[in-house]
Amino acid sequence: MKTVANTLEKNYQDNYSPELLTKVVDTMEHTEDNALFDLLINAVAKIPLNTIDFSRLSISALQHLLSFSHEKKIPFVTSEYEVFR
Repeated sequence: MKTVANTLEKNYQDNYSPELLTKVVDTMEHTEDNALFDLLINAVAKIPLNTIDFSRLSISALQHLLSFSHEKKIPFVTSEYEVFR
């Protein structure tokens, strides 16, 4: 987990966390103690949504991201208005 976290932080220009989150949402069940899921959600929450191409983040991954960030009250870089748009 530390290796993945370090890679996402160091390579923020080539951040593949939206694609990874999409894969994780499609293949794994979300549980409260899923560290990989939490790590990817936090990584994607730091990226403005309007800079993520539509093909990089699935609708189900976006739903999980918004739900998780709302429940946990984690910092979310994109304003509510931008999410709505």
